[in-house]
Amino acid sequence: MNFRQLSAFRALMSTGSATGAGELLGVSQPAISKTLKLMEDELGLKLFERVDGRLHPTPEARAILPEVTGVFRSVEAVRRAAAEMRSGGSGSVTVAAIHSLAHAFLPQTIERFHARWPSVTVVVDVLPTRQIIEIIGAGHADLGVVTDSADASFARHEDLLSSKVVCILPAGHELCSLPEIRPADLRGRKLACYGAQTPFGQRLARVFAAEGSPFTVQIQVATSTLLYRVVHDGLAIGLIEAFGVVDPKGPSVKVIPFQPTISIRLRAISPANRPRSIAAQNFMDEYRRVVIEADGAAAV
Repeated sequence: MNFRQLSAFRALMSTGSATGAGELLGVSQPAISKTLKLMEDELGLKLFERVDGRLHPTPEARAILPEVTGVFRSVEAVRRAAAEMRSGGSGSVTVAAIHSLAHAFLPQTIERFHARWPSVTVVVDVLPTRQIIEIIGAGHADLGVVTDSADASFARHEDLLSSKVVCILPAGHELCSLPEIRPADLRGRKLACYGAQTPFGQRLARVFAAEGSPFTVQIQVATSTLLYRVVHDGLAIGLIEAFGVVDPKGPSVKVIPFQPTISIRLRAISPANRPRSIAAQNFMDEYRRVVIEADGAAAV
């Protein structure tokens, strides 16, 4: 059975004649009669009987009419859904981000995205870099937000904002008077940072080694928010990406440049073997605009 047969059946049920059904569908009356005969043969049912020169539906035809009507409703629903998808106005977008970047640009992106496409569901997972690489590689997320320390050879990627590592100290700390902080300045001081096994920690360890200073992290944290809180409470000195600073103008924490300069770029990654949906592409475009605007504002 095919869609043409169902269309002819529905048209005949609606108009009551093969001629009327043909006019409704833009085909000839013999074509309608032939199509319905094929449908009857396939179903093994008599669908219409001619009484006094007119076709009348059998009880079997009336019984299957709701099912046929349901098929057309489903087809129309598919068409409406496709129209929504073409505009990016439906579906969902799944984003996986490291913690420091989850709060830096995503909230504004989601706000602006939903202002244009309110029906699209946005799912945000905050995960370590390693897990983000795994789920992007498996195609379980549309967009991953990491730094350029992440291996992107397996995925499509785009490097956006360039940032640097900064040192954050409790307000009033004796090192706050320095114009910059070097590894030697942190020798013997309690340090809070992401773990040495993370891509960020490994990069710092190499810099400290080149400067002849030990990279010893007494307080290892998993999130930038916790790192900021540890420093805020005066428990340690922190090293963090500049875009990970929760409140750079807060009175209780001082942000000082770290030397030697360690440049870090925001990297957006997506599955290499799966095209982006229209909704995912719209989200990526909005995210890019937010990041570029933030970069431009910081440069002013």
